[in-house]
Amino acid sequence: MRVSRTFKAEIQSLPELVIFLEKVLEEAGTLEEESFDIQLAADEIFINIASYAYGEGEGEVEVAVSIQDDSIMITFTDSGIPFNPLSLPSPDTTLGIDERRIGGLGIHLVRELMDTFTYQRQDTKNILLIEKKRG
Repeated sequence: MRVSRTFKAEIQSLPELVIFLEKVLEEAGTLEEESFDIQLAADEIFINIASYAYGEGEGEVEVAVSIQDDSIMITFTDSGIPFNPLSLPSPDTTLGIDERRIGGLGIHLVRELMDTFTYQRQDTKNILLIEKKRG
């Protein structure tokens, strides 16, 4: 099963994304814990795209969900500025909150929650893929 939807790349579109993913994951019989992890990771990625991909301009992000027997994959595609979130170093979580560098915790969270997290730049598009193994 594969479904996709395009959203405006703005924070105000987050509730639409949440409803879309909840419906798709529920129809696929996704376990509650897996669904929670996927939703949290997807929220983080979408917020980053909405906040930074287009600067002050407007844009869109396509969210495609592919459900297989053994995994759930979500692909985020946007035409914003090139940015590979995997190039960011992982934050030092041993430091106190006042000592940490600002940013990077959302991407760190996605890395921890998902089994696969990849990025590629294809032509003028950023393509982020997250995958969660089922069961």
